[in-house]
Amino acid sequence: MFRALPYVSIAALLVATVLFTAGATSSGSAASQKLAAEKTADLKDRLEKGLKARRPVEFEFIDKVVAHVESGELPVDLVDRTFFWARKREPVRPFQHFERALKILAKRIGVDL
Repeated sequence: MFRALPYVSIAALLVATVLFTAGATSSGSAASQKLAAEKTADLKDRLEKGLKARRPVEFEFIDKVVAHVESGELPVDLVDRTFFWARKREPVRPFQHFERALKILAKRIGVDL
């Protein structure tokens, strides 16, 4: 009797995990859409503040980048790597470096910014 107790506990844990996962995936589409919207809002905010955007042209470029990320044309990891590189390269005015580098990298993968 006592030998079976750990196996019963493990089986109960597995059943609970499966039920929890099934419930989470059924409402996952709405949650994933909300999460995607929050991620892109966070991306836009991070780019504007982290790149020290000041002019309307700079905000327009950031909006265009976020739109391409949302549509799936531009990988977010490419934007992130370029963002961190530009901030490291020029801490005072990183936007100019970010814009130039991202345009070159995006063109390589067929995205026109």
